[in-house]
Amino acid sequence: MIWNGLLGHDQQVVMFRRSLERGRLSHAYLLAGIDGIGKKRFALTLAQCLLCDQIDDQSLDACGQCSGCRQVLAGSHPDLFLITAPDGKRDLPIEAFVGPKPQRGKAGLCFELSRKPMLGNRKIAVIDDANLMNEASGNALLKTLEEPPNGSLLLLICNNADGILPTIRSRCQQVHFRPLAATDVVRLLVEQGLAEDDRSAETVSGLCQGSLATASQLLGSELHSLREDLHGELAQGAKMDSVGLAVRLVAGVEKLESAGIDQRQGTAWLLDFVTEFYRAVLLQLLGAKPAAAIPQAEELAQALGEAVEPSVEIVAALIECSLDAQQQIAGAIPVGLCLEGLLDALVRVAGRQQGHIRSA
Repeated sequence: MIWNGLLGHDQQVVMFRRSLERGRLSHAYLLAGIDGIGKKRFALTLAQCLLCDQIDDQSLDACGQCSGCRQVLAGSHPDLFLITAPDGKRDLPIEAFVGPKPQRGKAGLCFELSRKPMLGNRKIAVIDDANLMNEASGNALLKTLEEPPNGSLLLLICNNADGILPTIRSRCQQVHFRPLAATDVVRLLVEQGLAEDDRSAETVSGLCQGSLATASQLLGSELHSLREDLHGELAQGAKMDSVGLAVRLVAGVEKLESAGIDQRQGTAWLLDFVTEFYRAVLLQLLGAKPAAAIPQAEELAQALGEAVEPSVEIVAALIECSLDAQQQIAGAIPVGLCLEGLLDALVRVAGRQQGHIRSA
């Protein structure tokens, strides 16, 4: 079955299959959900099923071998149109919908949809990042949505339906996609070669909020290096070099910008790493197993095991410090100040543990 490789969206497949069985397929759908969960792949797989030459529509499946399937996979099917923002642009220009000025109204997506299908009985448009439509391009598409050509199907993809013009949103049937389960993230990271093995995939599966794109970024060499550096220092407890670590983390966060990662987003992930580390320590102290093994956390848990009750209290306080910092970075506090303040607080709280061990 063509859908087997697409994880986490079985309910949406069932919904579309039932619509086809009942002859109630809408002319436009808004596929909404966070980035990196497979919405675009879902839309293109749906298009392949509807353009397959060998399997009827109601089955919502595709053979993968016919001319129609091969053309969809190659991006060359004459009745399938994929609209994306041009390289280096942050919006979907009106030209994509109605053509450039010399050909206005005689080219572009809206014109193509108005023509008869070339191979079958449908024309399908997939509009990626539909929230990037500006007012002009949105109004151009609106005319097609108000009077959809026979046999046309529009699939608009967005990360947040609220970012779509209300007039467009009201003319589409909304389909919401949930974040991927952690187990699905692990499987997909390994299958797509984004992670070396299950263990490395598991280190980010709980931090990526169900987004494969975010998980891939978290596995990037720079973030991975920062995570290892951070965990190594946290394992030192009160002996951590908070000043030196703060300098390295700030420099690392600035470097992440060259990879398209905002400094605040990068810092938020670092704070997630801190929380993840201390939660792993806490679980170790309580005799439980963390979701992802962190060797440095295991080392610190063993060192703290001499005085269990005070250790649990202090690790809980360390988690509170990291959670407080997460709230701060969501506000207006400068990145450097947030990291410096957190690391200083962690050293002071961890220092209380040394006193408990000496008095035990």
